[in-house]
Amino acid sequence: LKQGMQDSNYAVRAVAVKLAGHFRDHKLIVEIKRLFKEEKVWTVRQQVLKAIGGMKIIDLKADLEGLIASDESLATEKALAIASLLELLETLNRTEIERLSSSNRAGLRQLACQAIAYFQSLRDLDQLLKLTEDPHPDVRSEAFQAIGQLRPGQQ
Repeated sequence: LKQGMQDSNYAVRAVAVKLAGHFRDHKLIVEIKRLFKEEKVWTVRQQVLKAIGGMKIIDLKADLEGLIASDESLATEKALAIASLLELLETLNRTEIERLSSSNRAGLRQLACQAIAYFQSLRDLDQLLKLTEDPHPDVRSEAFQAIGQLRPGQQ
């Protein structure tokens, strides 16, 4: 798999990364980290972002947040980064939710909405209500979707 992740053919790299995402081998993790920093081909990059969550590579948590916060990241790239970041986390404490929901980066506020829904955290409903009035339409949309997934009136 490691050799496949270093192959010159992008399709071979993509398949190797996809398969490596099911293992927690140290050498494979090192290679995934390298590809996260260096890979330019979108097909491979998608698999790298998915593998990070599946392999629970906590070291890349800050890098994923940076990707989510960046204005230069594509929407699909942000969505994959958010999904991987949620897989990395066991729980999300109140302080972390408040930090994300009050961030000046719309991507991180969207992450807060998705995290609240992912962890079914009724405790953080107040943050979602605040985010329904966010100036960014994507954040407002995520907040309403999260509230719908929580179903606060049916608990």
